Parts: sequence; C-alpha cells; structure tokens
Amino acid sequence: MSQRAQAALLLGLLVAAAGLAGCKQAHYDKDGKPITLGRYRIYTYPTGAKVWVNDTPQAQLTPTRVDPGQWAVVHLRLEQPGYAPCLVTVTRPDQGANVRCMMAPEVQP
Repeated sequence: MSQRAQAALLLGLLVAAAGLAGCKQAHYDKDGKPITLGRYRIYTYPTGAKVWVNDTPQAQLTPTRVDPGQWAVVHLRLEQPGYAPCLVTVTRPDQGANVRCMMAPEVQP
C-alpha cells in the first residue's frame, strides 16, 4: 500500500474516531428535549454511502439517522463505490452517537 493510501486510510480512521468521541453530546428535538436513546446520526464524505447496521442493509444513504434497536454492540458498515469501506463499532448504543467517516479512495493493486 502506498504512503498516500496509508495516509488517507489513517485520516479516515481518525475522523471516525473523532466522531465517536462526540457520542455524549446532547441533541434536542423540536420541543427542546434531549434525544439520546438509540439514535445514530451518520455522516460520510463523500455523501451517499450505503449503510449496514449489524450486517442488515438500511434503505437510506448517508447522511442519515438510524435506530440500532436493543443491541449491546452495534457494528456499522458504510460503503461507497470507489472507496474503502468504513467500519465502526459502537459499544454503548443506548447513548446515541454521531458517526463521521471520511472515506478513503480504494487502492487498486
């Protein structure tokens, strides 16, 4: 893997980690009440990535919101043609999360 591809992959991982670091941020609904339980806001660059939650494909593309249900651990997979998949594991889904992923261009051998 070239140094450029490695740098792009590292940047994508750092962006995803930074997004998870903000998991404890409070988000509010139209009435000013906190939204935390089971809500994921998923963002990618570029937008339009396909979303899988625990290996189940979701109908919507990024940016989007998903409800992971009652899982103790949630595995997110974000895919966009021409880019390496972004894999994110959230261990406290009851807290809600903002997930951000800068997708790295796929490297051809």
